[in-house]
Amino acid sequence: MESPSRGTLRRVGSSPLLGLGSKLVDSNGSRRSEGSSSSETATPLPSVLSQQAHQTMLKNWSRPISKLTVAKDLPRLSRGLKVVDGDGVVMFEDNKDEDRDTAVPKIIIALAALLDSRNVATILEREFQVLFKSSDIQQNLTKLFQSTCISKESRTFRILKCFQQEMVSPAYELLRASVYEQFPFKDKAKTWKIQIEITPENVIVTHRKSEQSHASEPSQSFTFEWCTEFVFSGSLSSFTAHLFILDYHFPEYADATMQQRLSSLFEPRLKQTHPYQKILAKSCSDLRLLPHLNKSLSKVDLLDPNHKSLFIFDKSENTSNNLLQLIIDVSVALGEDYDEVEHMISRAGSIVAGKGAKPGEQIKEFLRIAESEGLRVVQLLKCLHPEIRAIGFRKLRSALTASGFNVRDTGEHWSCTIQVLPNEILVNHTSRTPGWNTPHGDSARSSSSSELEVGPISDQVFESPKQRPQQTFEINWNVCLAFSPSMRRFECSMSVLDFRFDGRKSEINDFKKCIQPWVSTEVQFYRLMCKDPKEYQVSHTLPKNAAHTTILSHSTPVYTGQSDEFACYRLLSTLAELLEPDLLPKVELARKAFKKRCKTTSPDNVPAVLRERLNDFFLREVPFASSPVGRLLRTLDRQVLALAMVKIRDTVQEHPVEFIPKEKWSITIRITGRRVKVSHFREEIIRLTDVKDPEETECAFTWKIQMSFDRMLSELQTTEISVVDWEYPATLKQEIKARLTEMVAPLVPPHIPYERALRTPIKQCNIGSDLLYATKHMTIQGRDGNKIFEPDTSPDSNRAAAIRNCYSILFQQLLEEPLRSSCTSKLSSCLDLKSDPAAGLELFCRTLIDEKIVLEDSNLLKTLRLMSQVGVTPAVNALRKQYHSQFPYRSVKGSWNIGVRFSEDGSRVIVTHTREEQSASEDPEAFWALEWEVQLTMNLRTQKLAVKFQVNRLDFQEQTSYTVRAQLLAAFKDLAGKNKNISTDNNAIPIEAIDCVRLLLQTLRSVPHPPKVTRPDLRGVSSIALLEGLEKALIQQSDKSMRVMIQPPPAASRRSTLSGTAPGQEAPGQPAMSPMVRKSLNATRVSLTAGSSHSNVTKLDLNGISPRTPRRLVSSSPRKTDIAGLLPSPRSVVEFPVNNQSISQEPSS
Repeated sequence: MESPSRGTLRRVGSSPLLGLGSKLVDSNGSRRSEGSSSSETATPLPSVLSQQAHQTMLKNWSRPISKLTVAKDLPRLSRGLKVVDGDGVVMFEDNKDEDRDTAVPKIIIALAALLDSRNVATILEREFQVLFKSSDIQQNLTKLFQSTCISKESRTFRILKCFQQEMVSPAYELLRASVYEQFPFKDKAKTWKIQIEITPENVIVTHRKSEQSHASEPSQSFTFEWCTEFVFSGSLSSFTAHLFILDYHFPEYADATMQQRLSSLFEPRLKQTHPYQKILAKSCSDLRLLPHLNKSLSKVDLLDPNHKSLFIFDKSENTSNNLLQLIIDVSVALGEDYDEVEHMISRAGSIVAGKGAKPGEQIKEFLRIAESEGLRVVQLLKCLHPEIRAIGFRKLRSALTASGFNVRDTGEHWSCTIQVLPNEILVNHTSRTPGWNTPHGDSARSSSSSELEVGPISDQVFESPKQRPQQTFEINWNVCLAFSPSMRRFECSMSVLDFRFDGRKSEINDFKKCIQPWVSTEVQFYRLMCKDPKEYQVSHTLPKNAAHTTILSHSTPVYTGQSDEFACYRLLSTLAELLEPDLLPKVELARKAFKKRCKTTSPDNVPAVLRERLNDFFLREVPFASSPVGRLLRTLDRQVLALAMVKIRDTVQEHPVEFIPKEKWSITIRITGRRVKVSHFREEIIRLTDVKDPEETECAFTWKIQMSFDRMLSELQTTEISVVDWEYPATLKQEIKARLTEMVAPLVPPHIPYERALRTPIKQCNIGSDLLYATKHMTIQGRDGNKIFEPDTSPDSNRAAAIRNCYSILFQQLLEEPLRSSCTSKLSSCLDLKSDPAAGLELFCRTLIDEKIVLEDSNLLKTLRLMSQVGVTPAVNALRKQYHSQFPYRSVKGSWNIGVRFSEDGSRVIVTHTREEQSASEDPEAFWALEWEVQLTMNLRTQKLAVKFQVNRLDFQEQTSYTVRAQLLAAFKDLAGKNKNISTDNNAIPIEAIDCVRLLLQTLRSVPHPPKVTRPDLRGVSSIALLEGLEKALIQQSDKSMRVMIQPPPAASRRSTLSGTAPGQEAPGQPAMSPMVRKSLNATRVSLTAGSSHSNVTKLDLNGISPRTPRRLVSSSPRKTDIAGLLPSPRSVVEFPVNNQSISQEPSS
């Protein structure tokens, strides 16, 4: 399905107008969300319902399910229900012809199994057997929703709340208010359908319904289909509602004016993927696909993930052979079975053989066979149909004709790129469309409006060249379809890659306004860099920029800002030496000519002479279009700052703020072996305007725009606009600080809070106590990966000696002689002066700065900050801000651990903090615990910081509700890192070993035929006799308080487990277990552990004795789950046959 928050998708190749790569990817390499709501149409898509309608839905949904009309509406609305996964695969489908008394319980059980767990489904099935005794389905459902069999806040009940008419009423009223007064309509019977889509990220409930015209005149006939989507977050705690028009249709005899007016109403809410879905849903024969493939084949390119061509059109071969080769190449790229594809091609050839078929009939037959077999290659070939491109063209034409501009596209400058990536398949249609602006805008609009819904692009032709108006602009645009690997789901986007306008200058702003929704930030930078060199006025801006520019070759400064008259030539010489050595002699000649001219010029005229000489040099010697130095100089233009400032103001425009520019900026150019990065830094004063005294809220913010190019500056790869620093006055109120911080938060990269923390002065840090704690909870790994320091936890350890040992090892890794010896001796003297080790460490850090042994920003002191709470505070604050309000928690005392390791080449230090949190609630059903980790990697050469945050483990107890589990798993899923399965169950219960054996004996004695041991040397010995021997051995042992950790079965089956019932029987008072549930349940595994050690383990697999849900043994600690320590070593096995099965015993040592 299409996400309302997705925008331009992906790289689509190179723009022929720019000569630059059009890589439409943001700074993290992910899809951009900028301009997403309007990326498909010139008018904004108001698909999100109004705040009032959304609040009405949310208020209704928040009520208890027993007080809603779900029991009344569910039987009617659930008919034909489909439940699909994120890839469109049907996981459950209701039989609409089945009696509702039978179908509704099946639906609820299926939802419980998919949304909650099998255990919840089993409980509900038993409840149905007890409650569903009446023929009144509404009464039965009311009893179910009033019962306490499962939590009222279960995921199943939360979704079932959407099965009521009141949930969709606000959306329907909005639709009726917009359309009904002008075009009355009524519902079509039996067209209400509901679909539930369950993905790892969210759950989407979609209500679809069809309407038809209520007018009696045939000319006013129309039909349309609309839907309301409820997009739930992963925890199902809230949702966002959207209203879409899926499709609308007019008969041939419908009035043209009515069609145009109704289309203008429906278009803003039209779901953007639906027109493409209609095309892809048609068969190949209905689309007449083969003729279109033959025409477009030479313009199709198939790429691998590395952008290498996999298909080359062979002009020497006929079209059919080329098309067959494309089909085979696409099938191989998609991972289809090559032999199966070849067999289908041969089969198609056999069918048409001997019939005198025309060339291409074999491919036509193959497409029919492959479509019936569901091959993905057919779906991908449908994407080459010209109607896909025509959809985008009509949207572009609709936006332009409204302002008096016309476009034509015959497909002459069109190409299509198919790229198969590991996680998605991209289809990009790129087209260059010429156009003209008419002298009479009003007449142009009226004449072109009738063409708004004309069919394919090829329908718009001109009879002769004389009828074609003079071209005044050109647009390079693309439509991108991004498919899931199964080709069942896709997203769409449209973007303008470049444009050229040669018309009247008075109309350029109107033209830009028309295409603005589709123009990305990168395109704006492209156009800025492609201006005429005369417009740059480099001769005026370069002398100013030379004083504020720093050039780094890798990480080494090779040029720093200078303000003398020759600084420009030094800047140019440095750039030429690094990027374009052939230009270096020309720069040197120009510098000498300028120096010679300066000798005969008065000092007051030197700036004018410099501008004159620079202007002459750039026009004669530097081709801006092809020279890397010339391209780089374009990025230094002040308009780059202006464009970035517009983006920043757009981000914070919702807040009442005022910007006061400061003449303080700098430029950094970093040149490496493969990449060139240009960064502009500028400082602005921001103040709030909705307070009594705005001047008191003034604070300085530093923002950055960074552009990344390839080495030759031929392709702008990424752009990033961010806030990198800010400074609050000491007198600023905390409330104002919070507002300003929240305002710029979308522009702050994740690592900036950590870098700001590292700049905290040592004297303001509680560094002494933090470093003392680190000595007790820190491990250090050397460059070879071996541990070179571990804390000594013995009670009689010498604390001062441990501190000296720890930090002398750290000095050895970070410092060189004689600085290393100086710091070691200074640490010893400071520890001797203070009786408290924390005070000694505090004195040591202050002495290093006061005596200028090291600088405040040295690698040593920055590493010590990373080890302290200063380094971990941003992670603590971010976690608390994001999750504490929804999941209140508290820190586990003593769980903070620190690890320090160094890279092999010694260029990086990696400090890892791990910490444990657990729920603040005392309610057992809300218990949870997690361990999170933040890894701080600092480059010791550049002091650049990289940050990685992840959740290592998420623990629950047996009593933890399924709702809490699901909410937490959904909330922390994205932070799971490499360990995607972070959930464990901490539900082990301590029980005396002797009691455990006696319970097992009681259970086995109740079995009619107790199992016997099958080991040869114990032939004939019953399992009861073996357990009785174990019972005597435990009684004779001196340690009679030996405990085991055992997993209890679910509450519903606990009585039958311990009451001594025979296999296949239920405990008295329990409902009979259905065969379906019995088949799905497995035997439990009970692990016996002596004391807290896992060395002596007796493991019994009780297959067939008592049906229980499988559970996993965990540690007795509510915070840790050491799975590796629980796995027993391989041992000899004693088998006990039970009902023709066997159980295994591992004898203890």
